[in-house]
Amino acid sequence: MTGRVSGKVVVVTGAASGLGEATARLMYAEGAAVLLTDIQDARGQKIAEELGDRSRYLHCDVAAEPDVANAVDTAVLRLRTALDDKNIVATVVKRGYRLAVGVPAGVG
Repeated sequence: MTGRVSGKVVVVTGAASGLGEATARLMYAEGAAVLLTDIQDARGQKIAEELGDRSRYLHCDVAAEPDVANAVDTAVLRLRTALDDKNIVATVVKRGYRLAVGVPAGVG
């Protein structure tokens, strides 16, 4: 089952532990570039380093809209550019609501 998200950029919130960490590891194993976000900076950075060159860590408190906007901007501008990718999907989950952000090719 490898390569299912190869060439995609994935933003994972809560990536420093639990389900978020497992999701980040799975997406990386499946070929995605992964932006790990969390408020546990030391742990998040360590996981990003363990994963490798297609991963980055960024501090993000999903309760703070500027942090979320920065995470999406970082994914679009840094990770997509690094991969020369044309597709990005970011999902943010907060208090039971899901916000999906699709950025079309050529934007960002």
